[in-house]
Amino acid sequence: MTDAMPALRPAQQHPTFQFQHKARSPRWMGARGLYQRAALAKYASTTGRDVSIWAYVTTACDLDDCLDVECMFVHAPTHIDYPSRICVYCGDPSGTRDHLVPRAWSNGAARLFVAVVPACSDCNGRINDSWAVSVSERRKVAHASLRKKYRDLLTEKPWRQEDLDELGHALREHVIKGQHKREWVKARLAWPIDPEYDLRAFQRTGIEDPAERGLI
Repeated sequence: MTDAMPALRPAQQHPTFQFQHKARSPRWMGARGLYQRAALAKYASTTGRDVSIWAYVTTACDLDDCLDVECMFVHAPTHIDYPSRICVYCGDPSGTRDHLVPRAWSNGAARLFVAVVPACSDCNGRINDSWAVSVSERRKVAHASLRKKYRDLLTEKPWRQEDLDELGHALREHVIKGQHKREWVKARLAWPIDPEYDLRAFQRTGIEDPAERGLI
């Protein structure tokens, strides 16, 4: 009786598998930043399934340019990883969640699969059912509404201390309160201070290229 052939060790099998997979699998040859868009398009066209605009792909082979649909895992997060207690639009404390797709596009059960971000009730109400989808566009809608509401307050000239000192107590307190409110509105309109605030939130969620896909 002949001796049985010894089994290959995992260390010997792994390079062979990698080589065979690379040889037969379609690969993305374009710009690295466009891979996710191409992979999702390939997945949708091959399977006939819809994918959400904030979906992203990982692959079983761990290749970062693989276009083999059988190798793909499509992830569709329903929460974008922003700090949970801060409104993404103005920086105030958040108390609600804003759906990134207008209600007119996602009625009924589909609403459960729409990604959400933390928002204060004021910004959420101002955006309402805006057709804007990206976070930056929705922020612009909220900020435009704020500017319109507080237009007179924002255009008031600042009071000098000597002018305040000439006012009666009640009027002076009223003016000071208005000044504080103006600074609060200006701070909301300046949010976010960090230019990469949105980018990092999406990347923490797993979406590496949100700008290229029109999400921020």
